[in-house]
Amino acid sequence: MRRLFFPLVLTVCNVFLISCAKNHGSFAFHSVDERRFTEFQKKNYIPGNFNKYTSPIQFGENQTLWFAFQPGKISHEKYAISLSRKSLGWIEIDLKNLEIPKKIAYLIDNYPNLQAGKYLLTVALRNEILNSIEFEIINERGQRDDFIDYDLPINVVLDSDGDDLRDLSRE
Repeated sequence: MRRLFFPLVLTVCNVFLISCAKNHGSFAFHSVDERRFTEFQKKNYIPGNFNKYTSPIQFGENQTLWFAFQPGKISHEKYAISLSRKSLGWIEIDLKNLEIPKKIAYLIDNYPNLQAGKYLLTVALRNEILNSIEFEIINERGQRDDFIDYDLPINVVLDSDGDDLRDLSRE
């Protein structure tokens, strides 16, 4: 039994170390309010700088969200970019295929007019997810919509409601 256990543990540790050693890439963001831009400026605007964020990542509702993704190992194949919105789970709302331009080592794209809510941005290459990141779009006033996180247990969601049906019903 001991002879089988030690090689098994060693194999699992090696697989874990190899999978952690992969550099799948990193995200950076830039948000801009394009409401004052002319149509010409909107079509030709490319941000000059992107910022890396730590959780929680939040942006305003009336801003165009630009992202840059730098893969760990650059490939000039098409990358799949998926944007999902949280509602009873993650629902994919946009799917693109992008190539890295030969002059720069980043994927760059934008999402204008995102509604308030939680989003998941995922980058994949050859059916392998390289990286994904969650962010939230909040209202202009900085308030969140009445968003129910369906991943929470139902009693936590019900306990937070102000108008509990049990209080309003006749017994």
